[in-house]
Amino acid sequence: MIRKICFFSTSFAIHKQVRLGYAEKFLPEDVEIFMLTPKSQNKYQAKRTKIIELNNNKISFTLALRNFCSKNKVDLIVNLGSPNESFAMMLSTLFSRTNYIIHFCSNIFDVPYGVNSKLEKFKSFIGRFFLSFPIYFARKVIFTSEDLEEMGKIKFRNSKSKINFVPLIIDEKLFVPQDKIKMKKELGLPLDKPIILYVGRISYLKGSDILFELAQQNKDKIFLVIGEIFDEIIGKNPSDNLILAKQQKMNLLIKYYSAADLFIFPSRIEAYGLSPREAMLCETPSLVSDITALGLTEYALKSKPEILDMQKQIDIFFSMSQKERNKLRKISRESVVKTNSFENLKDKWESILLD
Repeated sequence: MIRKICFFSTSFAIHKQVRLGYAEKFLPEDVEIFMLTPKSQNKYQAKRTKIIELNNNKISFTLALRNFCSKNKVDLIVNLGSPNESFAMMLSTLFSRTNYIIHFCSNIFDVPYGVNSKLEKFKSFIGRFFLSFPIYFARKVIFTSEDLEEMGKIKFRNSKSKINFVPLIIDEKLFVPQDKIKMKKELGLPLDKPIILYVGRISYLKGSDILFELAQQNKDKIFLVIGEIFDEIIGKNPSDNLILAKQQKMNLLIKYYSAADLFIFPSRIEAYGLSPREAMLCETPSLVSDITALGLTEYALKSKPEILDMQKQIDIFFSMSQKERNKLRKISRESVVKTNSFENLKDKWESILLD
């Protein structure tokens, strides 16, 4: 019986903090929770979890993780970050009583098709090959999307009985729709032009070049892009109707979600797609790439991650009547509540970790 769980991550991200917070809610009170992270990355806040800071060096971090779990008789380790962290879990639990679960919040299968460099393609193939080892020794493996789960069972046949699918929890009580006109006024956005919103890393993998070209082709619309810039094309040559903004605090981000007329997500590779679903909870329809993971987003508009097809779907959306758009807004939110709410997923998450 599992009574002590240790989460860990070698970096900090808001979505990891959120997942830790949900774990505190769905795990029974008699389960002791730890969180191990490098001191330099410790921005985590917790109510019942004991936060432990470790050295940032990979070797010493792994040894410290192993010693901590052995000394404290930890039953289970679960990663919150990169799949590469599964190697640390494997080495930390080898020949010990502690088990580990790998949680993949990334798409390890499609990376070779989303990078330009042959070297990067080769590295991704090699990395996926070596992942078969920690997967083989894991107690369970969790993917966030059904199609990634299916691909995992095909690619890692020897471990397919361990592979599971559990969606990420998204708080529908946090992402609540606001009046669009009011939010546009409050945020200083024009009322006479449609607003197309993107939130996430601004990089080639996320379709930054597609965003740039679409903005050039749709001068009658405002493209609002929020996130950290990794693509110099966007940063150096923004279109007049392209507004760049740094990542916003959650309460302000919700206002942007609500103010937008359409959310666009032209990503080439995705593991799940949180931001399109957050937008849909705010009753803003989403246009997403028809790729692994994203293609299963119910009631989202779908397009190939290419300019012509994306443009076609943009035109279709803005040709809809107001009644049709309002209907799409309502069912978009309802679908995400159904699949991602805490109430609908808490028992499944508790079961996957404790059984």
